[in-house]
Amino acid sequence: MKNTQVYFPVSKNLALVGEFDGHAGLIDATRELVAMLNSKLLMFAYKQIYTPKIGFFFIGKSGEIHEGKQFLRDIGA
Repeated sequence: MKNTQVYFPVSKNLALVGEFDGHAGLIDATRELVAMLNSKLLMFAYKQIYTPKIGFFFIGKSGEIHEGKQFLRDIGA
């Protein structure tokens, strides 16, 4: 489907991102890109998330980058 993206975390250092009309290639992810991908995965998590470290990055409600421990505080874990 057009305007569809698929995110697939392969390992803690590698993720695949697919787009219907996207371009092929490899990119080195910035902190901001990692936070954006993590945030999208978190938005659609149903019950569980898995991470090798609590220091993963995500984008907070006001657009700033936070570490995972803040996410756990936000959800009351």
